[in-house]
Amino acid sequence: MFRLHGPLNKTLAVVGLSLLLTSVATAASWSVSVEDDLFSKTGKKAMLGTNGEQRPLVFDCDSSGISFALLEKSRLTNDERRFEPRPAKLLIKVDDAEPFNFSASVNRRNDYYFQIQVAGTQYPTETAELLHQIQAAQSKILVGVEFPSGDKYSDSVGVSGSTAATGKFLKACGIQ
Repeated sequence: MFRLHGPLNKTLAVVGLSLLLTSVATAASWSVSVEDDLFSKTGKKAMLGTNGEQRPLVFDCDSSGISFALLEKSRLTNDERRFEPRPAKLLIKVDDAEPFNFSASVNRRNDYYFQIQVAGTQYPTETAELLHQIQAAQSKILVGVEFPSGDKYSDSVGVSGSTAATGKFLKACGIQ
């Protein structure tokens, strides 16, 4: 086994600890973007989402209502890969609460992402409750997708910054 001693060992330890703390701090956090919107009831539109996640969870509200989705990056653009929308189930569990189970649609979000999207207007009470749970999240948020074929996958989403970001989103969207 190779061991370093002396000042070099201490320097490498400090650098390693700094890299670890930086990666933890930037790994996964929640952020919100709020803009003025002439057509929405609150005069605002907003987007809430996780940063630094391989599969970000994103909530949108605007004049057409609220929606949320789990995003998946595509290696091909929309022009290169045609994608037919299909049904799925999106499950979200915050800490030790019972999981939410939503009917969703898998479709293109833009040229570089597809999404497993839920129209929150179909689930107004559940969507508000989910957002309040995310705002109060302490340790983990689990997100799962189940397809009619039986294929499933699950991932976790960090909770860092969820309290403040979700509070701003709730206010901007007029959700009690």
